[in-house]
Amino acid sequence: MINMVRIGNLNKKIQLLKPVLEEDTGLGQQASYVEAGTIWAELLKQRITPGVISGDGSAVLITQGIRIRPNDEIQKGWHIKLKGREYKVIDIDCSDPTVYVLTTETVET
Repeated sequence: MINMVRIGNLNKKIQLLKPVLEEDTGLGQQASYVEAGTIWAELLKQRITPGVISGDGSAVLITQGIRIRPNDEIQKGWHIKLKGREYKVIDIDCSDPTVYVLTTETVET
């Protein structure tokens, strides 16, 4: 059975930021991000995953799930901006045709 997204849960306005590769200046191409639209979203509970970074000891990965209506434009590597914070899209779950769930991590600035 398909779970329909409740419109009232999409109560956070987020900006979609698309990466654009800049000219290579000899240090490799850098990406800048341009606004690709604004949509409504639902924030899910943050997930904290313990992990190990080689040679550095243990670390934790904190991800933020974001539920949106289906949007075929958004891809991994895009950024999401919400209330001054920026998140990088690291996965997109499209298994439910009525809703996409983006897994994101905070972008350190």
